Amino acid sequence: MSYENQVEYIDIYSTRAVSKNTRYLDSHIEGDEEYTENDENYNEDNEDLSYYKEKDQKFNDNDDYIEQYIPTTKSLEDENRELKDEIQETNNNLDQFKLLYNELENNYRNLINENIEQERQYQNEIKLYKQRIEGLTKTKEIEGRDIENLKKENEELNIKYDNLNKKYKDLENQLKDLDHQNVLLKEEAQCAAIIATNFSSSDYYQNHNIKLNKDILTLQNILDDYVTNLKFDIDININEVKELLLKYGCQTAISDKKPIKPLIRAVLQRHVLEEILKQADFYFKCSSKEHHLESIIVSQTTSLINLMEKFYNERHGDNEITNLMLIRLRQQVYSALSIRGFNNIKKPNEENSKHNFVDMISKKLNEMINKYRRINDIETRNYVNALAEDLVQNIIKIFYFHLFIQEPIAQYRWINNNEKVNKSYMKGSWDDDNVENMVVGICSFPLIFKHSHQDEFKVFTPAIVFLQNSANTGTIV
Repeated sequence: MSYENQVEYIDIYSTRAVSKNTRYLDSHIEGDEEYTENDENYNEDNEDLSYYKEKDQKFNDNDDYIEQYIPTTKSLEDENRELKDEIQETNNNLDQFKLLYNELENNYRNLINENIEQERQYQNEIKLYKQRIEGLTKTKEIEGRDIENLKKENEELNIKYDNLNKKYKDLENQLKDLDHQNVLLKEEAQCAAIIATNFSSSDYYQNHNIKLNKDILTLQNILDDYVTNLKFDIDININEVKELLLKYGCQTAISDKKPIKPLIRAVLQRHVLEEILKQADFYFKCSSKEHHLESIIVSQTTSLINLMEKFYNERHGDNEITNLMLIRLRQQVYSALSIRGFNNIKKPNEENSKHNFVDMISKKLNEMINKYRRINDIETRNYVNALAEDLVQNIIKIFYFHLFIQEPIAQYRWINNNEKVNKSYMKGSWDDDNVENMVVGICSFPLIFKHSHQDEFKVFTPAIVFLQNSANTGTIV
């Protein structure tokens, strides 16, 4: 039973009980009056009185029972008021929700209307685009035949272009061969002219000194191009370079975050030079094969010079002429080797082939350098790899031929690590204000010089060095 029904039931029951009790009491009083008036009915009334008394007791019991529930009734009334308050609050919230719902419904309807309008606009635009497409399709069909004809003409032109380009490359290669032959002829003519002049002429030595300096500069440029600037799509194997730095005793630290590329270029140039010199040393110890002709000439020239020196020391005569002949013999042989040595080999069928040693060492050199730096661009990689042959030829001609043309014979020396800077025979990019605190970290190109008088020497080319301070902190030079 609900709270409201329970309250209502108790109120009705209480009212009915009270009114009925009063009614029976009144009836009892009336019975007494009748008893006085009518004695005959006494017994009957007496019975009724007992009956009513019994009823009255029951009603009194009911009143007690009702009084027991009065506190419960008050509690329920309080709860009823609280529930009514909550119901009122809920009704208020419901009104707010209804307002919000109506607002959202209006917004939704507005959006629907806007969407319908936009859809109508889009449909109109689609129709316009379809009309344009149909027009373009018709135009394309009309021009289709012309396009096919143009494609055929373009293919024919491409074929003609490829043929012309092939002829151009053939002519270009022929021109290069002619230029190369022309250079060789000029060098031979210069050599012949030098030999024909007076051997005591100072111009003879000056010409060789100038040529040696020019050839060294050319070699350094080729070496720079071959090692590359290590930028633009070139990957560096830092771990391999670290091992290489340790090999040459350089303590400067490098990492992926701080590679110090000038130092890496320096150590790679040093490694390339030493690798070619090491292979050349091995080559000149052999003289059993056709492509070892240069080695045979050097070996026999050395034997002849040794015999002439023995002849000079063991026979009486004009010592100046004999001594001069020793010098000129060496200079003439090595001049010829510097011009023709390690060039392409002539074949009986008038075809040329690469010198076996140059071809073999250049391939090994490319494999070796790619361990330390990787060129990702194929065209650039092919160009740089092709430089290896020129690099091998130039290094051998300078260090094994040109130096022996000088009088006295020129020499080269690698600058040691931690050696103090000497500007008279070293070069690099350093700060003059701080150079006193710097030492050599690594030498990338050796000092080339010749002795003059006593302990003095003449510098042809200063050593190229990378410096570091005395605490082994790398400094770019």
